[in-house]
Amino acid sequence: LEIKRLLYMTDRRIRYASSASLKEAAVYFKSGSLYQCKPEEGYTCAKYMGNVNNYMNSVCIVEHPDGTTYLVALMSNVLKKNSANDHNALAGRIDKLMH
Repeated sequence: LEIKRLLYMTDRRIRYASSASLKEAAVYFKSGSLYQCKPEEGYTCAKYMGNVNNYMNSVCIVEHPDGTTYLVALMSNVLKKNSANDHNALAGRIDKLMH
């Protein structure tokens, strides 16, 4: 219960929490990112697409209507790519294992 107070539940779900497999579940989550770029020939840096660091993290409590409840902490460093879709796909795979 205490950790739920630090996380939040919202209608707009992003990154990990936006997975279609979590549609019916209550998801308490916090996501964040930190990216860093440096000049690189042939590469144009963009938001959430760092070529030095490109950290994305999510911490979630998932509660399904059938009582299945689990917590996930995930951090990635996928360079030169916005990994939001990767977190979304991984959420579906983790939920399939847990639920």
